[in-house]
Amino acid sequence: MQDHLFMRWPFKKNTTSNKDEARRHYNSKNYDEAEPFLEAMLSDNANDLWALDVLSRLFMNTARHGEAVVLMQRAIASNPKPEYLRRLIHAGCISGDCSIVMRAASRITWTSTDEELLSRMFETFWHEQSCRAFFLQSNWDMDIPFPIFVQAKEHFESGDVEGGIELLNSLMSREVVNESTLMFA
Repeated sequence: MQDHLFMRWPFKKNTTSNKDEARRHYNSKNYDEAEPFLEAMLSDNANDLWALDVLSRLFMNTARHGEAVVLMQRAIASNPKPEYLRRLIHAGCISGDCSIVMRAASRITWTSTDEELLSRMFETFWHEQSCRAFFLQSNWDMDIPFPIFVQAKEHFESGDVEGGIELLNSLMSREVVNESTLMFA
């Protein structure tokens, strides 16, 4: 064999991938520079979950929540991770898209760590019938106080004081760990 075939060329051009460049610029918060690399990745593979994930966060960081919603919907179609659903709900609340938020909300198993997101949904869409139905008709785990406070509020407003008190009493032994819930209560 010829030795020159195995030699390393000292002038070999260093190339970096779109992913490496996107990551480098995104992590440095140079979003304008990261975006073209992410777009190029999606041109090569429209369902690249990493690129969809990072570009959606970039859009949210640059106040383009409507665009983030579109990307999260694409990511969820391939992989309905709860993290993606939560990001879709967050972006949907900011962009004001109640129907998308309510569809995503019905697909999540809610936990006590979600109270801030639930509070944002309530504050943004309480005037919408689908939001009211979501909070009032869902069977909530007692470890998630915020929706129980919402249900109690509805009881009080409809004149059912006893029903409201009963719900509040069921929460008396629970620790309120979320500022949004504390402010609502």
